[in-house]
This record gives sequence, C-alpha cells and structure tokens, in this order.
Amino acid sequence: MAALESLSPDQKAELLLDPSTGAIENVTVVKEVLSSILKSRDEEQLEKFFETFVEENITYITNAGVRDAILNLTLTALAPKFPLFQTSDYELWFQINLVVLLASFRPSVLVVIPANLTCDSYDAVLKGLENALAVLPSGIGVELKSSIGELRQSAPEGCTPPRPVGVCEETVVDEVRLCESVNRDGLGSQVPSSDRLCDFGISEYACSSVASSLSSGDLVTLLTCKQPNSTTGAEAWKLFFQKVAGVLEVALSAYSSTNLSDRQPEPHVLDAIGEVKVNNFSATQLTDVSFVAHWFQGRLRPFLPAASKDFLSCLSSKNFSCDTYQVVVQALSRQASLMEVGQQRLVFADFVLLFLSRDDLADPACLAKTTSSADWLEKNFGNFSVYATLEQLQTLNANFSSFESLTLLSPSQVAELTLSSGALNSTNQIDAVFDRLEDGDAFKNVEENPDITPAVRDVMMNRTFVIIAPKLQEFAAPDWEVWFTVKLIPILPSFTAEMLLEVTADVNCTNYHVM
Repeated sequence: MAALESLSPDQKAELLLDPSTGAIENVTVVKEVLSSILKSRDEEQLEKFFETFVEENITYITNAGVRDAILNLTLTALAPKFPLFQTSDYELWFQINLVVLLASFRPSVLVVIPANLTCDSYDAVLKGLENALAVLPSGIGVELKSSIGELRQSAPEGCTPPRPVGVCEETVVDEVRLCESVNRDGLGSQVPSSDRLCDFGISEYACSSVASSLSSGDLVTLLTCKQPNSTTGAEAWKLFFQKVAGVLEVALSAYSSTNLSDRQPEPHVLDAIGEVKVNNFSATQLTDVSFVAHWFQGRLRPFLPAASKDFLSCLSSKNFSCDTYQVVVQALSRQASLMEVGQQRLVFADFVLLFLSRDDLADPACLAKTTSSADWLEKNFGNFSVYATLEQLQTLNANFSSFESLTLLSPSQVAELTLSSGALNSTNQIDAVFDRLEDGDAFKNVEENPDITPAVRDVMMNRTFVIIAPKLQEFAAPDWEVWFTVKLIPILPSFTAEMLLEVTADVNCTNYHVM
C-alpha cells in the first residue's frame, strides 16, 4: 500500500484481486485504492481499472460491503459525466464495466441517471441491468430487480421500454448453514422402512447420507407424503434432488402416473426440479418435441399447477422451438383448471407473453405454422388467451383477426373488440359479437357500448333485450338505475314500444321513474 500511487490502474486492480492480499474483502483498502484512481486527472484510469475486472471474468463481487463501496464511489465520479455520455458510453459502463457491481444497484441509485436520456441510451442502461440480474444467484439481486422495475416505469418521454426478458435465478445451496438446524439423529444411517418414510421431512433427508441410498420407489413415496403446513424451502428441495439425482427421472415418471387430483403441489418442488434438471437441458433437447413432451406432459405434470413466477420467467428464456414451446403451453393448459385465476395470469404474463415477445426467435410470435388467427391463438396461448388484451394480440400478430377468433375470446376481449374495431358499423359482425356474449353467463357479459349507427343500434338493442328480459323480475332499484341511466344509454333510441310494454308490466313506481 505504501507504493500505491506508483502503481498503474491495472496493477491496482490486480492488487485487489490477488487472493494472497485479501484486499478484495477489506472495504478500507478498496476505498483507498479506488480513491487514488479517482484523484488522477487521467480520466482513462478508471476505465483501465475496470478492464482488469472484465478480463478476470468475474461474475460479481461477493463481498456486499466492498461492492457497495466501489459502486458508490464510481457512480459519484461518473454522475457529472452522464449528461455527456453517448449510447456507446452507457453500453460500456452498464453492460461491461459495472456488471461486477450491479448486485448492489438500488432504486435510490437511479437518481444519478439523467431523466432526459435518448431512447437508445435508456435501452442500453436497462439491458445492462437485466443482463446482470440474469446471472446473479437467487436472493442476491433483489434490489437490482426492484431498480429494473422502477426504471421500466419511468422511461423517458417518447420511449417504450424493451420487452421484458425472462430471468433464471439460481438458488444457492449452502449445505452447512442449511443443515445446522436440522435434527439428523432420528433418521440414522439407514433408509427407513417404507411405512416410516413419511415420518421424516425433506430437510432431514437432504442433510443426511441416507438420501443417496433412496430408491425411485422411496422417492415416489416421499413426494406423496402428506405434510400439512410444510415449510420446506427451495434450497432444501434442491439439495435433496441433487442427492437423489440418479433416481429422480424414474421417480418423477412413476409419480406422474399416480392419481393426484386432490393434491395441491408445493411451488418449491418445481422450482428445485427446474434448477436441477430443466436448466440443464441441452439445446438439442429443448427443440426435441418428444423429449419436451415426456418432461412437461409427463414427469412435471403434477407440479405445473403451482408453477412459480420465477420458474415461468426462467422457462420463457429457454431456447424452445415453436413446436416445443407449444408442447409446454399445452401441458400448462391441461392443468389450468387446477390453477387459481392469479396463477393462470402468471402463466400468461411470465411465460406465454414473455416467450412470444422475444425478438430472438427464429419464428417471431410462432406464426409460421398456423393456419388462421384462431389456430395461432389456440396453439400458442391455450387456455391462457383470455388474459391477453386485443392490443397485445395485435402487437404480436399484425394480421390477427378478432372476428375469426371470436369463439376463443373472453367477454372482456369481445367488449374491447366492439370498442376498438369497425364491428359497430356491421350488423352481421355485431350479431356475431352477441352470439359470443350469449355463451356462458350472457347477462354478465353484456357491457356498455359507444355511439353506433342506427341499423346496428337496433340489432344491439334487440339482442341486449333478449339477454336482460329474463332478469328484469330480479332487478332491484340499483339495477334499474345502472341499466337505464348508464349501460343502455347508447342504444336506448332503439328501445321499442313492445319492449316498453314488457318492461313496465310489473314494475313499481320507483323503478318506473328511474326508467
């Protein structure tokens, strides 16, 4: 340290990275080294310092205190220069130089980034943060993930954030720490008899030598054990699956063949299988229809109803072909009836939409092998198409025909269609819209409509009246109020004398005045 001022920037970086000095674990030393660089009038010294980190191929600096110190000092030095940066400068710093530090990037740090960035510079910063997050272990990039969310929400005027990309977060397994609090005495050194397998938790097996001796049948039994209020986390499941890797595939195949209709899977099980198995699928396997079907429509089937946001997001980043992607969609779609609405929305937002929005697909939005809009919707969205907006569908597929796909659209999508297309100027098309709205709970499906042409208005009033007439006897005062002063206003000019007669036949004075 005495000769610090005489060292070059790359030598100073090497000093920090030299394991024998332990400097990279010492916040005081790190600050002193970096401060000596920042005092230099040679602005290139800072770049040369970071070039050494890049050459060492370091993913991220693990010591949080050191990482925080370097990031804070560096951003403080760069902040006055940001307004003069070109896009290439933002790419250099946020996609290359700062990557080892971005695990410490917090939402509060966003204030140093100019609000008037060009769209290309904004994209460069966002891409750098997202690329860094993609390689960080689970739990390390929480603040960075929040920063990305805030940055996406505050795009410069006129800029559209790049479509989000799926991220695979790794669960770091620290066996020593995990197993410190686990009681391993009860399990012993021998595999329990089949009738006692469920007496022990997954954490106990994961932390014992017994796990490597379990058979595929034992594993099926353990997956079937009913353990109410289980708190086994992804880390324990991952360690467990790593230790039973030799029999895991056979066990999953057998388990998927059992009757599990009354069981709700634990999300952490699929997360762990994803990290141990799915993340290791080769490029060839990801495009093999038979292989993917065997896994997702077979081995993973029982766990899909509880697919987590992290699992789905990671899945969307896999290099599936459109054929194998559609196999996965079909597998998830078959389990949709076992999912809560919120879970179904997750599948759409964090897998379906993310995958189809990717700009690196050989067949963008998987359009090539579809014969119609309805065929495209069915193959690529399955039962999750109802969560897409028409705008999203039209963005993905410029030739998307709403009317061609009418039977697959949800009532809200149909309502959106009537507001955003020429449907209200075609009696044939509005008939088709109401035919769709009469499916299921027709009364609930009828929604408010805008200004329309007289001919179409007549058709809409007739079709609407057919839907609401059977419900009139059940109307309370608020129902009369909302229908006759809000919902029917655009089409009331087509309200006929016959309709009036039917409506007023049994109406009381209060509701008559409302009408």
